[in-house]
Amino acid sequence: ADRRPWIAAGLAACGLLPTLLFDLRHDFAALGFQLAERHPWRFQTEALAQPLVQAIVTVPLLYIVLLAAAVAALRRWRGDDPAWAVVAAGGVVPPLLYFSIGLFADQDRVGFHWPAPGYLVLCAAAPLVLNGPVLRRLARWGWGLGVAATLMFFLGLAVVARQPHATGTMKGLLPVNAIGWPELAGYVPRSADTLVADNFLLGAELAFELRRDDVYVLDHPRNQEHGRAVQLAVWGLDEASLPPGPGVLVVEDTAIEPADRPGWARRICERFPDANPLVTLQLLQGSKRFRLLEFGQGTGSCDHPAFGYIDAPTGRTPVTAPFSLAGWAFDDDEGVAAVTVLVDGRPAAEARFGEPRPDVATYFGGTTDPDGVRSLKATVPAEPGTRALALRMTSRDGGSWETRPITIEVAGGD
Repeated sequence: ADRRPWIAAGLAACGLLPTLLFDLRHDFAALGFQLAERHPWRFQTEALAQPLVQAIVTVPLLYIVLLAAAVAALRRWRGDDPAWAVVAAGGVVPPLLYFSIGLFADQDRVGFHWPAPGYLVLCAAAPLVLNGPVLRRLARWGWGLGVAATLMFFLGLAVVARQPHATGTMKGLLPVNAIGWPELAGYVPRSADTLVADNFLLGAELAFELRRDDVYVLDHPRNQEHGRAVQLAVWGLDEASLPPGPGVLVVEDTAIEPADRPGWARRICERFPDANPLVTLQLLQGSKRFRLLEFGQGTGSCDHPAFGYIDAPTGRTPVTAPFSLAGWAFDDDEGVAAVTVLVDGRPAAEARFGEPRPDVATYFGGTTDPDGVRSLKATVPAEPGTRALALRMTSRDGGSWETRPITIEVAGGD
């Protein structure tokens, strides 16, 4: 038997030694996260769309060619051709294995690249089957169809991205986590000796955009969810390693689940009680919101952001102007002094405070707002057409906060 493939496999396996050594030293933190902690390990029907996703990310025509190569490899493998046995094992098994695992694995984080090693093997085999009768027939019309389908997909993404109020749809199609960092970096003071991000992904992107290797990261839930807490500690960039003295903190309010945002804001103020706000930046129609805070100056008082929500209208059905608005608002510690209804970013009406909303307070795990969570009501005039509707909450200390806009359709009225 030829030993060369086994020697090559053994040399390739040496690449896993650094990962193995890291896991041995840190209680298998990385391996435990990748194999157990990140996955629900229960069947998920949305995972059945994997073949469609794979066809999109590999380009439809190439995906068809790779499938043809996989079928050819399996057929020739049965003919006792050892070369095709290697192609079948390396090109067919990984995609099938990852498809099976994907039915029960994590759907929240990116996993469409998992079958890529198998595709590389099939790419090497694809030229040998391009002269087959199926692909000859496919070539007559498949190239145009594949290119057209690919162009239509990316054209659809471009159209969605240009819609001013389509961020809910866009979040499901575009990599929102990879958008907005250059704009944010432009607001970060370059003179800050200590720069702190509130989560690991924000810290990594700021480090890349600002060309810094000393961006510290707070103990954020996202760090644990993505298995990065141990890594940050090893690098000396976790919260425990944060040096004393002044600095700038960048908080990504939208990087945490809505129910946990007030609690995280309180945690920020407890950690940096003298933090002064520098700027608040909203991107993608409010789907990403950042706050820049200056801390360690010995003056100032950390300000909790206010929270609010529009219960009605929901945007699912058109409304006739003037329409009724219902919602709620609160601001830990300071309390809300006034709420302004914004239509297309401009003040349209002042909301009236109503009954307490203990159900909302329970959802957020309580509130330190002296008035509690209060309901809101308003009668809002608006011109017919597609409109962006939001709330601007003014705290008793003068701070101002806006909710993420929702899109509504306004019909003509009296």
